[in-house]
Amino acid sequence: MYAKERHCLRESEALKIAQVSSIVPKVFEVGANYIVMEYIKGQPLKDYLGALGSIPESIVKQLIFVFKEMKKVGFTRVDEAIRHFIVTDNGEIKVIDHVNSLTTQKAWPNKFCGHLAKLNLLDAFLYQVKKSDRELFSEWEKWL
Repeated sequence: MYAKERHCLRESEALKIAQVSSIVPKVFEVGANYIVMEYIKGQPLKDYLGALGSIPESIVKQLIFVFKEMKKVGFTRVDEAIRHFIVTDNGEIKVIDHVNSLTTQKAWPNKFCGHLAKLNLLDAFLYQVKKSDRELFSEWEKWL
């Protein structure tokens, strides 16, 4: 449910173009101020990583995939808050809350990295990104 119809419209447009990807919930119905979508059962990435106290390579590889997919589907904002990343019960990462994914220009995950820094996991994350995907790391390096 959305208090503002324009937010519903913006989110539904973003979800619609991203339906080709596994990183967003499936959409079943859209109305003037609501979207019926897949329920994502899992926990926020922040809680998941906080419980572990580390960031596993498998999670970093999935995050790399997610950030690249966001760009691939046409999102102009790849800087989602860490609370919008959900680790499903199957261990997959999904991203929710895309109201600004097509209207805001953020080419690198500054906010996300800030949240990782608060968890003392940013250096480990960036090290693994550099090791796993030099091209993506090179894109982000100018903002570090």
